Amino acid sequence: MTSTATSIKPREKIVETVRGLKDYTTYHFATEERHMSRLKFPALASHQAEHQLFVKTVNDYQRKLDDGKFVVTVEITNFIKDWIKSHILGTDKRYSGFLVSHGVR
Repeated sequence: MTSTATSIKPREKIVETVRGLKDYTTYHFATEERHMSRLKFPALASHQAEHQLFVKTVNDYQRKLDDGKFVVTVEITNFIKDWIKSHILGTDKRYSGFLVSHGVR
C-alpha cells in the first residue's frame, strides 16, 4: 500500500510540521493581538513579547531545517508541550475573561 502519508520521509514531515506551525501561529497571533489592541488589553505588550519569542524559536527551528542541520523532534515536541502548558493554559487563560467581558467570542 502506497500512500502520500507513508511516502513522506521523517525529515520532510518535520519540515512540513514546522512550516504549518509557523503559518498557523502567524495568523492566530495577529488575530489575537488585534482583539487585544482594539479592547486595550492592559497586558498586551507582555503578551506580544511571548508571541514574538515563540515565533523566533519556530523560525530558528525552520532555519536549522532549511540549512540541513539536525533537529531533534523531541526538542520540538517539548517546546510545543511547554508552550501549551505555560502560554495557552496560563497566559491565554488570564486574558480570556477580559475578552469575553468585552463581547469577543
